[in-house]
Amino acid sequence: MCSACLHNQLISYWSLSNTWHKQAKKLGLLRYF
Repeated sequence: MCSACLHNQLISYWSLSNTWHKQAKKLGLLRYF
């Protein structure tokens, strides 16, 4: 995989997990972490 492709993968993965964290906080799912 080219480094640019890998970089894009990482960015989309990061933004996805970031969104998930915001949702989870909203729902109170992260209170134990």
